[in-house]
Amino acid sequence: MKYTQYTLLKNGLWALPVFTAFVGAMVGYFMSSAHNLYAGDAVIWQQFAKDIALGGFIGGLIGLTIMFFGHATLDNVKVEDDPRYKDKRRAGSSSGIQSMVTKVYEKADLDDHKKSTAKVASKYKEKADAEKAEKAQILEMGTKGIEEKRKAALGIKSSAVDKSGVKKSGVNKSSVKKPGGKK
Repeated sequence: MKYTQYTLLKNGLWALPVFTAFVGAMVGYFMSSAHNLYAGDAVIWQQFAKDIALGGFIGGLIGLTIMFFGHATLDNVKVEDDPRYKDKRRAGSSSGIQSMVTKVYEKADLDDHKKSTAKVASKYKEKADAEKAEKAQILEMGTKGIEEKRKAALGIKSSAVDKSGVKKSGVNKSSVKKPGGKK
């Protein structure tokens, strides 16, 4: 028998008494003689309770008996290791004496770990600094573009030289009067 099947059967047998007690209670209810009584309500409910309790008790005893015989049988079964699920099993699920393996680290291992940790941390710091500088550069370029759009919307020219060669900042061409009185 494979180890996973063995484990499922072993764990399933622990739940068997509860299941058989429930089935026994249901059988006790359906086989109750209280269905034929026409007396007062209290007598009927007392009879139902007695029949259900008796059925549950007998079902629980039958379940316990089957469980104990099942466990005794499973203890004599040859169990094969299941390599597909071996790594998924818990360490403490094996039967028998459990051994605990501990690894002892030396000072050289600790120093090596500290060096590699510092190296990785410096790489991440350099990467974060580069990203920060790149974001600042992108933000600076974006704010210049936004500033130029605002000036254009307000009709303010940038501080560049006009066609006429005269530098006019803050003067709107449309507001300057042309000769002849027209704008």
